[in-house]
Amino acid sequence: DSTSISFSYIEILGTYINDCLGPNDSRHSSDEAVAIGETMDGRAVVRNISSHVVQSSEELSTLVERAKSLRSTAATEKNATSSRSHGIGIITCTDRKTNIEGSLYVIDLAGSERSGDTKEHDKERMNETKAINASLSTLKDCIRARTIASQTGMGGN
Repeated sequence: DSTSISFSYIEILGTYINDCLGPNDSRHSSDEAVAIGETMDGRAVVRNISSHVVQSSEELSTLVERAKSLRSTAATEKNATSSRSHGIGIITCTDRKTNIEGSLYVIDLAGSERSGDTKEHDKERMNETKAINASLSTLKDCIRARTIASQTGMGGN
């Protein structure tokens, strides 16, 4: 087969990024910290994450389930196992002959919570909730800005 398929999975919890499929749940040293950046042409790039070649849909499914099981969760008023992080699965297909690759990012956002649902939260859970809600608001602003830019011909890809 001339195509290689690989899978990676990270979680973003506040300002911390974890490679859920990395060695030892990827608690990297600061020299190897997972980092998200952008190339000069606007493509997202994630550095210092593990990548796992998959040969079948079953292998991919197993990796997805393993990664999901390692995401940060905690009990909230509405959900006994609420995701406290955003999860990002990255499926990369590479043509071995041309070395051209494409990536599909599948994102599972942590759920937002209304302030009325957080009355019984401790300080740590309240801070997590604030960080989740702030990041969701930032994402909304980014999507809105990209949409406006593409509608006005100002460089949306």
